[in-house]
Amino acid sequence: MYYHTDAVKIKAAAAGRWPEILARVGGIDSALLDGKHHPCPKCGGKDRFRLIDKADGAVLCNNCFNTGNGDGLAAIMWMRGIDLNGVCREVAVYLGLVDSPQSPTSPALIQGRAEPERADVDTLDRAYALLLSRLPLSTSHREALLRRGLTDEHIDAGGYRTWNPADFQGAVAAVIADVGPAINGIPGFHNGRLAAAAGLLIPARDLAGRIVALKIRPDQVGDGSKYLYVSAAKQGGPSTGAPPHIPVGIRGPLDVVRITEGELKADVATALSGMATISFPGAKQWRCVLPLAAELVGGNDSGLRRIRVAFDADAPINRSVGKALFEAVEFLIGEGYAVELERWSPSDGKGIDDVLAAGKQPEVIAGEAALQAARQIMAASALCNCSALFAAPTSEVVIVNDERAVAGLAGIGVLATCIDGGAEKWTRHYAEVLRGRPVALLVHIGGMVWQDAEKLASLLYGVASSVCIVELQEQCHNRTSLTKEKLFAKCRAAPTWQPNTQWPEIEPLDVSILPKFPGEILPPVIGAWAEAVAIAT
Repeated sequence: MYYHTDAVKIKAAAAGRWPEILARVGGIDSALLDGKHHPCPKCGGKDRFRLIDKADGAVLCNNCFNTGNGDGLAAIMWMRGIDLNGVCREVAVYLGLVDSPQSPTSPALIQGRAEPERADVDTLDRAYALLLSRLPLSTSHREALLRRGLTDEHIDAGGYRTWNPADFQGAVAAVIADVGPAINGIPGFHNGRLAAAAGLLIPARDLAGRIVALKIRPDQVGDGSKYLYVSAAKQGGPSTGAPPHIPVGIRGPLDVVRITEGELKADVATALSGMATISFPGAKQWRCVLPLAAELVGGNDSGLRRIRVAFDADAPINRSVGKALFEAVEFLIGEGYAVELERWSPSDGKGIDDVLAAGKQPEVIAGEAALQAARQIMAASALCNCSALFAAPTSEVVIVNDERAVAGLAGIGVLATCIDGGAEKWTRHYAEVLRGRPVALLVHIGGMVWQDAEKLASLLYGVASSVCIVELQEQCHNRTSLTKEKLFAKCRAAPTWQPNTQWPEIEPLDVSILPKFPGEILPPVIGAWAEAVAIAT
């Protein structure tokens, strides 16, 4: 595996190939990598994005990627939302510097290996449509789609199909024969086969209704994602990129468009609500829908560009989803959109499609209130151990300085939390998550100091039902001596924290030693007058 320390080797091997790598690994449309101004593939806009250094692979967006953008590795990190280790690994595999996880027999070092480019959209649509036309939809898959709320008409229009590699390779052979050499540019087709496990095929479409990618929901779902792109990129084929999805039949201009995560979810939400719902493939990739959303709501008669944001209900307990939700709402409001945020109880369903299928309606929050709600969701998701916090909404919470202490206290049955950066990083938004519940701040060796605990107590005062500061003469992750009973005994014995609101005692003027008025620095006449006035008053 490649780590960030190998970045120099990787960049040397990538010399002269960065536009190709940015397109194939980074998922940036190759048409945007000609050095000219284009719409940003993440945040939209008209001409804010461009390739600024072909040799190093550096790109620039004037709005969302104008710092830390010095090379192609940084560009892929920005575009795909993965860390440097992950980017180095994927670029190294692409360049043949290491064995692909799916190709253990590939050589350890291959220089200058030619990789096929992804086909143009019309060719993608032709190949995928031909494949789907030769595949059936099983009764079990149709029934599953009906249970999600789609009608037979919706299902047939959506083009869903059943894929089983043991039964339908003949359909693949027919597509290959029809498409010819262009099949090398179709993601998923590799060595005469379709690289997908048995499951439900779901088309991803563009605004013209063309199929730009396929996803599979495997019948046997393991520990990974429930939905996977049909791609042979790891075997050397072209990648799908990360395209947005627009359900069949949506055309602008529209009064409002909803954005959510997942192609099937968008199809179901559109069918059940009548509101056009477009999707991004993952929470961190929400920006990919912006050009489409702008086109759909940009020319309506009202002049009001409304976008409704519907992230999954796990946003308050999923740090990456909560952060992406806030960033989306904040950005859209900053771009002048009228933003409406949909939220609902997790008991009503995880996604907006589940809520609508259950006959429920989400709460809709608009304008500044939507921004505040999104900020609160992000704050909740940023708290360590947030799932346990929400599972016990009235229990006393102990605040510590780091995740190691949280884990140590969990080991003795104590509900604890913290945020990255320690006590000094807390703000009112984080404190608000703990409204109405008792809170104890733990000062201990190697953890929170008393001064930081005092500042945090002032933030929590009037928000939490009670606040106390407890001092331990030991490390709270050391479970050899600390017990839950011992800790809670200290919490009960600690005084309830109160702000210091006493005014300083004012000393009477008649007993105060006041400085002599500097009359000697004034002209004699004025000095005499000032002294006379002072004596008189």
